[in-house]
Amino acid sequence: MGTVVLIPGLACDAELLAPQAEALAAAGHAVNASLVHFRGLTLADMAETLLAEQPGPLVLVGASMGGATSLAAAGEGQVPASALVLVDIAPRIEAGGVDRIQAFMTRNPDGFGS
Repeated sequence: MGTVVLIPGLACDAELLAPQAEALAAAGHAVNASLVHFRGLTLADMAETLLAEQPGPLVLVGASMGGATSLAAAGEGQVPASALVLVDIAPRIEAGGVDRIQAFMTRNPDGFGS
């Protein structure tokens, strides 16, 4: 099946998906969490980083922006994914919403207290 790679959303870290990682590992799957969505300015950059961190084949599980990153990486053939799981991603992104997200994220370059 390949390594299961969990990619959380922008305002999250790997702790969000820790219960799923533990359950998958207990079931015998190789599991890694990636914060690839914090590195790179474009989805292509993120996909390249993901592949460098996690050689395939991969099962990508992405939540929110992690899902968009996974979708782009697999859909554009940049990452050898044998399966793709998308959790809570937006099918259409409004420019104003993107601006608000970018402003929020750049105000906290070292992460969040919670």
